[in-house]
Amino acid sequence: METAGSLGTGAEPEPRVPRDHRIPSVRFGRYRRYEFGSARLTEWMTKHRE
Repeated sequence: METAGSLGTGAEPEPRVPRDHRIPSVRFGRYRRYEFGSARLTEWMTKHRE
């Protein structure tokens, strides 16, 4: 039987992304806004670029 959060794929849920790898953003209640063009985002992109 399927669980409430299951999509029926049989795959395990993906693990959470470590805090230092998350894209910089600001939360407004249930909404999340990304800081495009900000120094934090530019620094994050430089650090995580492959």
